[in-house]
Amino acid sequence: MDVAGNGHCGWLAGYAALYNATTGLLQPVEEVVEATNMRKKDILNGMVATFVEEVRLHPENLDAELEQSGIRSLQAVPQEVRICALANHYAAQRAKSVKSAASTHFWVHPSHTKGMAIHARETIYVLDVDAVGNARMQAYAYSSVALPEDDCFDTGTVCALKTERVVLLLQELIGAGILPPVLVLRWQVTGNHFQAVVYDDERYEGYLRNLTELSKRRNDIVAKHGWAKMDFIQYNAVKTAKAVTKQLRLLRKASKASERFNEPNTLDGTPFTTTTDAELEMKRAPQMSDSEYESQCQGREGARQEGTNNTEPTGEVAVENKFANDTRVADKKTTEEKKVANGITRSSAEPTRGGTDLAMGDVENRGAASSSVTHHEV
Repeated sequence: MDVAGNGHCGWLAGYAALYNATTGLLQPVEEVVEATNMRKKDILNGMVATFVEEVRLHPENLDAELEQSGIRSLQAVPQEVRICALANHYAAQRAKSVKSAASTHFWVHPSHTKGMAIHARETIYVLDVDAVGNARMQAYAYSSVALPEDDCFDTGTVCALKTERVVLLLQELIGAGILPPVLVLRWQVTGNHFQAVVYDDERYEGYLRNLTELSKRRNDIVAKHGWAKMDFIQYNAVKTAKAVTKQLRLLRKASKASERFNEPNTLDGTPFTTTTDAELEMKRAPQMSDSEYESQCQGREGARQEGTNNTEPTGEVAVENKFANDTRVADKKTTEEKKVANGITRSSAEPTRGGTDLAMGDVENRGAASSSVTHHEV
């Protein structure tokens, strides 16, 4: 299924693949734009909420992601500034509507595809097709990684699949009534372009009706083929958004504290506010509890604000202050609750297509939103 080639084709194709959408994609209609924008925002929020942990785990990916995002070389600046610059870029990307054209800096890249798989709570398959028609398949999924202090978070994964192996896997999945989300990435001289694989409506509706049972069956099949099973923890957009507000505040504080220098720009001249980094969170004393740390941060913030004419905060500052104390809430009894403490807060509802709780879904009767995506697009 083809979609608009306006720089957002990865997001639109992800919407089509997960919702089996067949209309309103080449010239995105209001329903498609609204649903895709909301899903895109949720996915990017999930990426920012665990960005510090992701950089700790895969520091080698930071330079590539900065370059893909159009951020000028930051090799000679502190790590706090580099992390903050990319987090700010992802935050800015949330506001880009899929209805308008996007510059190359806001195209979908592998990091976004991983974020979509995490949000969808299932593997997203991307079929790369080169200019002469040769094809190869990649599988984007996720795994849970343990952190200090009995915590954990989900990290995205990608794996190239041998043709014979993926054919057998997809045949077994589809034969069992499971409809995996598949994107097609066509590599072109003028710019690469995403499309989506869709299924007939009757089969898709049957899949949604039996999603709870088929999700368990899907896990059995992928495990037989050597893949990790996926959980059914649903995405909670509101709590994750609060976690992102706090994360960005901490990142900007640490970036500003690390070194005073001119803020970096994107290649097209767009300035980034690199006044934050997550090292403030990293450097917290091991023996300090979350509540003590929150109290300490509040005290420091209050001390800085004393004697400043008591001006009422507005805009982003007001939002950040409002949610600053609401995010690291969870006891640590289960893996799911640990993810809450790490900022990715989900509900325990039955599985839904795309990974979002039905009560918070952006399209009626279509479950949750999430997509899959990729390298470069048009």
